[in-house]
Amino acid sequence: GAINNVLAISRDISERRDKDAELLATANRLRHLATITEETRAPESPEEIMVCATRLVGEYFNASRCAYAAVASDANHFTILYNYLAPGAVSTVGTYELDTFGAKTVATLLRGQTLVISDTQGDTDIPDGTSRFSAIDIRAVICVPLLKNGRLLAMMALHSATPRFWSEEEIQLFEAVAESCWAYIESAASQARLRESETRFRTMADL
Repeated sequence: GAINNVLAISRDISERRDKDAELLATANRLRHLATITEETRAPESPEEIMVCATRLVGEYFNASRCAYAAVASDANHFTILYNYLAPGAVSTVGTYELDTFGAKTVATLLRGQTLVISDTQGDTDIPDGTSRFSAIDIRAVICVPLLKNGRLLAMMALHSATPRFWSEEEIQLFEAVAESCWAYIESAASQARLRESETRFRTMADL
């Protein structure tokens, strides 16, 4: 009645399992992206789009703050125009100098790359920017830049008041949302310019 030997055939499914997990993560990311972009499509003005987008993104990521900033032509001064605030968070609306956030921050954004920091006080790559991040209560951040013709035009960022590890899925989803928002903003701005042009033409025709 004893078992002396066993003959078994096994198949390693770890690769398939990893692919399934990756597909599931991608599906979840696309679903969340669709939800956010669908709601940001309704507003007609660029201002309304960003107010809506920063709120939806900030709430979804459970961030302390979600901000949108326009960058001046000198590529150094930027103005945070809108920011969603979680309870207890302080608004950062205002104008800042980009180089005060550290050389790594400047170089990353000017290359058009997403800036990802899990702990601004523990990141040895930004010692010259630590105090500036701390001054506006940022311990972790994802910042997506918008470049056109090599020029930094705008930025969209997620802030956390505590250290936070940003997963690759979170980073990719936020990048996709930022790209979608900028596409809607450009479309809304173009339509606004078209309406303004039509109004001027009608005025001239009436005169």
